[in-house]
Amino acid sequence: MTRSIIAAIILAAGYSSRMGRLKPLLPLGKGSVIEHVAGSIRAEGIQDILVVLGHCSKDIIPELEKNRLAWKVNHQYAQGMLSSIKKGIETLAGGTDAFFIMPVDIPLVRPSTLRKLVRSHETYPGKIIYPSFQGQKGHPPLIPCRFMNDILQYEGPGGLQRCLEAWNSDSLEIAVADHGVLVDMDTLDDYAAIQDRFKSLDIPSRHEALALLAIHQADNPSMMAHAGAVASLAVTIGRALSKAGGNVNMPLIEAAGILHDIAKGQPLHAQRGAEIIAANGFQKVADAAGQHMDLAFDPLKGVHEAEVVYLADKMVSGSEIVPLENRLQTKKQQFRGDPEALTAMTFRMEQAIRIRKAVENLIGKPVYDLNFSQN
Repeated sequence: MTRSIIAAIILAAGYSSRMGRLKPLLPLGKGSVIEHVAGSIRAEGIQDILVVLGHCSKDIIPELEKNRLAWKVNHQYAQGMLSSIKKGIETLAGGTDAFFIMPVDIPLVRPSTLRKLVRSHETYPGKIIYPSFQGQKGHPPLIPCRFMNDILQYEGPGGLQRCLEAWNSDSLEIAVADHGVLVDMDTLDDYAAIQDRFKSLDIPSRHEALALLAIHQADNPSMMAHAGAVASLAVTIGRALSKAGGNVNMPLIEAAGILHDIAKGQPLHAQRGAEIIAANGFQKVADAAGQHMDLAFDPLKGVHEAEVVYLADKMVSGSEIVPLENRLQTKKQQFRGDPEALTAMTFRMEQAIRIRKAVENLIGKPVYDLNFSQN
């Protein structure tokens, strides 16, 4: 299938009045906000990017030129955002199939989210596609070019949102595991929160991990319950290790615990699950969760996030914590007629016992004495 030709219009014409500083030029990571937003779009392979300027455009243009970004100035920016959107639409290249409308003050949208919207457009080319996080519609919409003239001619109240409401029957909301589609920055407090979240954007928050799991396993409540129990236990073990001086990443442990069975029911589900997690931009989590079936534990290298998730998974049967030795005996009975499966299962459970003993040596007490109710 031929890939659609997608463009992106970045809106950066506003006053930034509540922020008190120009939003596009605020530092974010190693660059500026506008650089990061454009980089996320380019990471999805979209090169036709136009930045629409207005307020203090002369101050922003050098940053755009440094990042090889095309721009247009909307001299009517005081009339509102819709006027900037129209300016961008007027500049779209011929042959474009659809375009993103990306406000510069919503900078945390992940490239994987844009990729999912583009794929949805290719399946439903006539639809306006919105990302949705936990049932709430967010940015950026992906709009087919067949709506261009209607937007250009709209003069009513309510801006683009009211304009697009006329085509609700021609729109789709696509669930994504990306809280960034809802996160804007109007104030310095918003900006501080975005800077803090940016530091660990490669690890999903608890809510994002649960949203991603629900996208793939919503019809499997028992598996969802198992994932929650494994994550809770893994966090408890991780906290004990941290208290004992261990260096483990707690958000990574929780996310990997939630997502370890995301592809349950598919062949080679651990490997397939790691692929799904990585495709959503979470490679570290994929590496930890992908080893929950087969892990080469080396006591000399210590206990890290993958080992914690592996152990928690083996200690949980369904959604209940069961002693490993008990689970081992039960599974020996279960697989006694299948020597190959019995060998593999025995190795996995004995590996978990070795990891548990290593954890207990580090924390100075039995794992089963930990307070599992704290989560």
